[in-house]
Amino acid sequence: MKRFTGVRILTQGMLDCDVGIFIGEGICREAAPYLGEGSYLFFPDSENYILSMALGMAIGTDKRVFLFCEDNYMLRNISELMQVGIAKPRNFFLILFTSGEYPGVPDTPNIFSSANSRHGMLYELGFIVHDYKNQFKFSKNPITFVRQTWDRVRGPLAVVMVTTRGTKEFPSVKFSGRREILKTRKFILDESIIGHNYVPPINLEELVIGE
Repeated sequence: MKRFTGVRILTQGMLDCDVGIFIGEGICREAAPYLGEGSYLFFPDSENYILSMALGMAIGTDKRVFLFCEDNYMLRNISELMQVGIAKPRNFFLILFTSGEYPGVPDTPNIFSSANSRHGMLYELGFIVHDYKNQFKFSKNPITFVRQTWDRVRGPLAVVMVTTRGTKEFPSVKFSGRREILKTRKFILDESIIGHNYVPPINLEELVIGE
């Protein structure tokens, strides 16, 4: 699957009450045309500590925080990812696009592609791990599938998407600065914007079984 296809579908799986953080110029460009009314931040992949910032956001709000990045960024900031797994925020969603190669160096595999189990590694770090390749391949409406799945799941969630880079052109985007970060802070603190919280139809904690 081309990366821009995965970005398009998964971006539209978010709700207007969610916070989206996009890392890497390519991902930012591919996501921008499909974003809704939520709060979104764009950063270059040279910017460090974004995972830590996203974790801080998730801990401080009931709104869901989505972070889109590539495997190379994740590898460079693996200690921050471990902290997310340990903190276990239920509203943290990592969307990880993995090509298995270093950016700008085709056919040069990175260490993530050589891991015995990429899903298992993320699971051991404390994440629930999803892989939607079969659903994307056979589903007539994968956006609906993603929304229905994310409606019920609790984090920390890592969605692993194996993709290849495409040649489709997208408009340039402006990376976020202080002004955009403060705007996102205002969005997070706005109590009139209620974050998504799935309520199961049956609460097993309150279930009483008679003798």
